[in-house]
Amino acid sequence: MFKQKKYLLVIFLILSKILGLAQNIENPVDTNLINKYKQTKVVSYIIKTNLLPMLYSKLPLTAEYRLLGEFTVSPRQSVCIGGSYLGKTILYSLFVNNTYYNGLRIYIKGYRFQLAYKYYLVQKKFTPMGIYLSPHFSYFAADYYYAHMSNNADYDRLTNFNANLLFGVQIIAKNTVAFDLFTGWGYNNYTYIQYVHVNNVKKTIHKDPKDFGGILNSSHINYIPIGFNFGLAF
Repeated sequence: MFKQKKYLLVIFLILSKILGLAQNIENPVDTNLINKYKQTKVVSYIIKTNLLPMLYSKLPLTAEYRLLGEFTVSPRQSVCIGGSYLGKTILYSLFVNNTYYNGLRIYIKGYRFQLAYKYYLVQKKFTPMGIYLSPHFSYFAADYYYAHMSNNADYDRLTNFNANLLFGVQIIAKNTVAFDLFTGWGYNNYTYIQYVHVNNVKKTIHKDPKDFGGILNSSHINYIPIGFNFGLAF
């Protein structure tokens, strides 16, 4: 009886091997699909920037030196975090002769923070590319000094907060170079505060943003006709 079971087991193993080989012949492995899969690179994050805001950004007379990071969190989702340094635009230095008020030099320093969540509508791979929707938040702040910062404690501060819903498309060429193009609408708000010293006492004066040279848009509707960033994918 034991020998019969042993023979049956051997026969069963031989038949299983034969059937397995036959199945492989009928359904060969798709090597093209495997090679295509190997060539598909997972993109974990993208480092991006934009050179145009170095000439003129959202706050008057400022240049923005921008750095953004986009981090993939799922096949269709990513999170974007950005920081910028704001200084005086070179265009102002060239055409306004470095003066702003009563012949005083102007000095500008500031910053910007950005935060966004992206949902890619058709992407199924762990790579942030294709058409997306994105709630986006941004905050600017810049201080304007009308003499050297070490010699004058008085300054103006402009801020801008905007919250937008963006619609865009991101392309990643050869899994290396990323280009992000977008448009959108949202909420926009400026504030204008003067910090002055009177008899060695610091005073805060809240003013209408329209009073800042008459060049700020007082509308709370923020429209982005077109924007873009580009960078490298990793």
